[in-house]
Amino acid sequence: LRSVLPFTKHIGIFQTIAGPGARAALPEDVREPHRRSWTIFVKRGAAPLIRVRLPHSWRKSPVSRLVCLIAQREGLPAWDVHLASARGPLQAHRALLSCVLFRETLFLRRGPPSSDEVGIDDGARTTLWVFGRRVCGQVSPPVPQPGLTLHDVRSVALGAEHVLVVTRTGLALAWGGNSCGQLGTGDEKPRGWPTSLHLLGAVRCASAACGPRCSAVITLDERLWTWGEHQPASAPALLHTSWVNRHGATDCGLHAAQVAFGGAHMVLLTSGGAVWTWGYNESSCLGWPAAMVHASLRHGFQKPRCPVVLPQALCVAAGAAHSAALVDAGGGRGVPYLWGDNSCGQCGVGGGGCLPLPMPPPGFEAESVSLVRCVGGTSVLVCHSGRCYLLGGGARVEAASSSEEEGGISEGASSAGSEGEQEAGGEGGDGG
Repeated sequence: LRSVLPFTKHIGIFQTIAGPGARAALPEDVREPHRRSWTIFVKRGAAPLIRVRLPHSWRKSPVSRLVCLIAQREGLPAWDVHLASARGPLQAHRALLSCVLFRETLFLRRGPPSSDEVGIDDGARTTLWVFGRRVCGQVSPPVPQPGLTLHDVRSVALGAEHVLVVTRTGLALAWGGNSCGQLGTGDEKPRGWPTSLHLLGAVRCASAACGPRCSAVITLDERLWTWGEHQPASAPALLHTSWVNRHGATDCGLHAAQVAFGGAHMVLLTSGGAVWTWGYNESSCLGWPAAMVHASLRHGFQKPRCPVVLPQALCVAAGAAHSAALVDAGGGRGVPYLWGDNSCGQCGVGGGGCLPLPMPPPGFEAESVSLVRCVGGTSVLVCHSGRCYLLGGGARVEAASSSEEEGGISEGASSAGSEGEQEAGGEGGDGG
């Protein structure tokens, strides 16, 4: 079991098992869209484009079957050719549905693919299991997500009412609510079945992230694509060249390693350890020193300006109206920095209000933090010692500076499961 992620809302897309050996009946809106045929195009050098129309049942066939069909038509030995998409060579043993998009153009190449292009394949396949309460009120037990059984899931992100996954072959699939275009299909029609994002077919996706009603992927070349609420468009757009970044005015969106979405702001970590922020800044969640002087930087949508003043960061997180980063303090020790809304004590200091600049919470001097996450009005700190601390969301953070408890941190700051903390997770958060 690799990871478990919570839904902030339940979107009614789960399969219910009727009994041992029985096939579950899926609601009409979560059944696979049926096509009588499956059309793809194949290009071989300067030769005219080859149109291939396959029966719908071929979607489960291995790529090697399609290679044999095309090689026979072109009079070539099947062992001396391979197919490739814009995302890279297709592995012969994978199902067509898991690596080829409908009406996609493939390339027929001579010789076997290089090992550098294909990568190491251990033969394992990761399956996404889902469970919970549907909108209709029915509770689903853990079952494999319908529509993903042929895919090798590598990254999962959850929004308020939608899901985004990235597969090992670089495809992105989304389903659920689509009121703000968060599915990336270019419209606002909800989808109950995992839908491949054709607009990302020319790039190889590596990881997924979601906000409440927005989504993003980071590609293999470390570029950030976003869409949905507070994003450039309702279809996937390259952030670096979009209007959000003033069409390439800064380096924001390049060398992306991780992105986190808050309620109305975004935090991006680069592979070099720099942290970029943009979005709405009424709670000082962007961490800009200039916003303390210029009121115009605290109101309205703010575009990226410059990296946040921080040591080299290891990971980032975003809550409903606050942000966090884990920085490298040397010697394998991680130090959390938090800023933004502190009305629930989620920045680790008493007094409420806002924390305009990144600061480490008091009381953690003796701890080495390995992971930081934000959910709603709560910050979660996980230490190398195995201890987990909750800040805000109902926890007594004003006691966090007390030295009476072990390690200089009171048990009040490390309490979990409080009623306020559970309520805080309904909106915002870095979405996995």
